[in-house]
Amino acid sequence: MKTKKQPWNIGDVYAYKISSDIAREFGLIGRYFLLQKIDEIAYSPRIMAPIAYVKITKDEKMPTTTEEFDQLEFVQIKSTNFEERFYPFDFSRLEEDIAEKSTLTYTVDEYGYLPQFRVLLVLAAGKCVPPDLVYVGSFLDAAHPKIEFIPHTEFNLRMIFCKKNSTLLDRILSNAYHGHNLRTLKRYQNKNAFESQNISDPSSEMSTKGLDCLPEWMRTAYHKTD
Repeated sequence: MKTKKQPWNIGDVYAYKISSDIAREFGLIGRYFLLQKIDEIAYSPRIMAPIAYVKITKDEKMPTTTEEFDQLEFVQIKSTNFEERFYPFDFSRLEEDIAEKSTLTYTVDEYGYLPQFRVLLVLAAGKCVPPDLVYVGSFLDAAHPKIEFIPHTEFNLRMIFCKKNSTLLDRILSNAYHGHNLRTLKRYQNKNAFESQNISDPSSEMSTKGLDCLPEWMRTAYHKTD
């Protein structure tokens, strides 16, 4: 592997050697998490936070081409309930906000959940790359996940703080892989799931009933802003 380079450009991939106690418990030692930057946001006036996909290697071998990188497994970070697909709401224009979001297509997995694959990395001020990561290469044309739910705001992504070291990153990603990819979380134990399908529902309950379908606390909060 190569040494660290600056800055972290879109498409660049960095590797983290999995080493946490929780990863050892899950049998992940000897593998690497690969983080590919796909975007960034201003987390604060002094901090630009990278948004990245995460993949996991099969062993210690690093990909050298886009084709090899594409063959590796994405780490699923979260799964969102389908009924929460419109979150967060813009209460300043709630009905319009619901109507706009209800025209989008939301693709669920075999359990009826919306899988998320992006992480928001919060680094120390002035840092471009999380500590303990090693540069692998740039795979700008790498494929994205086939089914992915992208939240309506970047701040609804899974946020990971990597200011001093990447220990927390290791633990969070190891738990995510074990829980979501290996389907060990309780939510995946009910196999009475429906087949994966595209759901485009401008006539859904939320868009047709408008405010009446919102939880009571949301309706109350909305009316207080009138």
